[in-house]
Amino acid sequence: MILGLVDQGLSSASNALVLVAFARSSGVEQFGRLALIFLILTTLLSLTRGFLGVHLVRLGGDHRRLVVEGRFAVATGILLGLTVSLVAILVCYAIGAAPAVWVLALAPPFIIWQDVLRYYSVASGRAGSAVLSDGLWCVGSVAAVVLTALSTQVSPFHISLLWVSSAAAALLVLATTVPLPPRWRGLREWMADGRAERSSFGLEGVVSALNSVAVLAVVTAILGLSATAALRGAGTIIGPLSLLMSALPLVVIPELARGGAAHDGREAWRRLRWWGLSISLLALSIGVIALVLPSSVGTALLGETWPYAQRVLPLMALEYAALAWLHAAGAGFRLLGQGRRLLSIRVLAAVSALGAAGLLALTGDVVFVAAGLALVAMGAAVVAVIVLRGVGPATN
Repeated sequence: MILGLVDQGLSSASNALVLVAFARSSGVEQFGRLALIFLILTTLLSLTRGFLGVHLVRLGGDHRRLVVEGRFAVATGILLGLTVSLVAILVCYAIGAAPAVWVLALAPPFIIWQDVLRYYSVASGRAGSAVLSDGLWCVGSVAAVVLTALSTQVSPFHISLLWVSSAAAALLVLATTVPLPPRWRGLREWMADGRAERSSFGLEGVVSALNSVAVLAVVTAILGLSATAALRGAGTIIGPLSLLMSALPLVVIPELARGGAAHDGREAWRRLRWWGLSISLLALSIGVIALVLPSSVGTALLGETWPYAQRVLPLMALEYAALAWLHAAGAGFRLLGQGRRLLSIRVLAAVSALGAAGLLALTGDVVFVAAGLALVAMGAAVVAVIVLRGVGPATN
């Protein structure tokens, strides 16, 4: 469990640092575009983690089934990554995208394959390999930030190239230390088996991630790219907590399943609530620090985006504090195999957040949008906890 947390910490730091490098090497509007593309890549990983990763960690105690599941998951991840990358390249060609965007279009095969192997490594008790892989990737992101500090000639293209190259190196590490060849024979039958449950968890991840994209799109359409930069800039500072929350299934579910909490919602929540409490306190701490952080430090982190981000960061901290409880409850639903219930709550929260963002953006101030998103997250967290505590053996 400790190695799993270390691995997720490295993964979170890597993604946050590359956004810091983008912010330091680009203007406000250019950073808004790159951050939106990066969010799309995050959404893609949310899909694969729900459709593939959740089932890997639930099989941590059954090595034979885990290997079979893992080989099919690798094959599916490769196909999906290549397909998305091809579509992205065609879009780049059609719109005449900037060089940095072209490089990011090559990322999906590497990041999906690496993520599947990472879940398999943790589920099979070899989290050390995942730590080594994500550690190498994190070194690449640290190097990107260092380069922006050493030279003003570093462009988003250089940052993108370094990040994708680090992803490829991280994949190579896992592919050699945890060999898991793809299995193509029977892939269609495997995908059909348990499709409803896979689809529920996969769609839940997509709804959660696409909600962020949709909210940003609405805010951008009404308030402009400066508002997007404000939200994504604040998200860059507090973003590692988001990735930590999404990693709860990877870190916690195998241990809870072996500990006998796989059939009762009250017992699952009794163990998960401490995770929610810990992460929510971290989020609130970041919000308090943002209020007193010297502008020189903030500018060093996000460049000219910092003044925009600082206005909404305390409210986003409240939102993330509530999301910590929502994600903790979500890990419980995954443990119990309650994909449809979790999906229903996610859809309700997504619709509410999108509506609140659209209405409050009409005020002309992104601060009101951040406040509305925080309130929606609080309501969703309360609903999720109540529903999870009502799930028992008879319900299952």
